[in-house]
Amino acid sequence: MSDENAVITAIAQRWPHLDVQRITDIVGQIVSAGGKPWTAAQIHEAFKQLVIKESPVPTTTEGRPPSLYTYTHTDAGNQISDRGIPQGPHTLGYGAIHEALYVGQGGGMTPERFDAQIATPDDWRESVQAELSQSQKSDDDLQARLNKARLSYIEYYTEALVLWGNMDGYDQVQTTAAIARIKLLMEHMMQLDPYATYAWANKNSDPDVSGHGENTDINNDKNLDTAGTFQIPGELGTYIDKRRQLV
Repeated sequence: MSDENAVITAIAQRWPHLDVQRITDIVGQIVSAGGKPWTAAQIHEAFKQLVIKESPVPTTTEGRPPSLYTYTHTDAGNQISDRGIPQGPHTLGYGAIHEALYVGQGGGMTPERFDAQIATPDDWRESVQAELSQSQKSDDDLQARLNKARLSYIEYYTEALVLWGNMDGYDQVQTTAAIARIKLLMEHMMQLDPYATYAWANKNSDPDVSGHGENTDINNDKNLDTAGTFQIPGELGTYIDKRRQLV
């Protein structure tokens, strides 16, 4: 087997949200298990399967991706629905964003367009915390739910960066598959944006989530729901403008 420290370093770079000591402990368990030497590749694959199993929510094409509202209205100890239930009220219609990402110029996704749409995990966390009152910032249960969303966001973001980083070595088929996966990861991260839904910080909220005549034209104002209020109101307009840049 390759140097154990090198394997630990590689895993820490692949999943930076994991504690290095935890990685070290698990790698040690893997190395000593099975009564036979493990290769670096086998250790990495075993760790990959472990991380996937522990992921707060799977990344699937079924239903709508979970929103930040889904996380804050689901007990931190419960599994997150891979259909985004409860979804919460959207500020900009989900269907319009989905259509723009897959049919509009989002179809020609590039690293630059990715960066223009998707916040880094640190920027995401800063935006989320900026939307909380002082009492909400001190609410341990709410913070636990938000931390679960943060771990999901980091996993999605990290996987997307790995795919972009490996793109030069892909053939056409692999490139097409990688872009499709990146878009799916983007859609999940877009749903976790603090301005994608409203009333997510109030766990007792029961806002109107009935349809308002939305369509798939992201530039049509019928897709806007202005009933929500935010701590930093100007950021909602910035969010909407950014999503409309997809087309």
